[in-house]
Amino acid sequence: MERRIQPRYAFRCEVEIRLNRGVTLRGILGDLSVGGCYVETIAPQPTGTPLELYLLTQGGELQVGGVVRHAQPAMGMGVEFVDLKPEKLAVINELMPRED
Repeated sequence: MERRIQPRYAFRCEVEIRLNRGVTLRGILGDLSVGGCYVETIAPQPTGTPLELYLLTQGGELQVGGVVRHAQPAMGMGVEFVDLKPEKLAVINELMPRED
């Protein structure tokens, strides 16, 4: 059953995943919405893990806080954005495809 409120869109970019323990992982963003994203990584973190994501887009780097909501071993994890400031939400909206 689909529980997402916002639609997700295919969006590919590199992402750095920074954990509270000072550990940095790498992944690829698979999709994006204003509420979260899916990160493809061979080292997904457990559900409930807080983290910082650094999306490396053509327009620069975007840092967002998140928490893991779903993990698939050796495949990736669904991340919900937390404490998203209006200026970061505006950048995420700019990354979304236009539906004209």
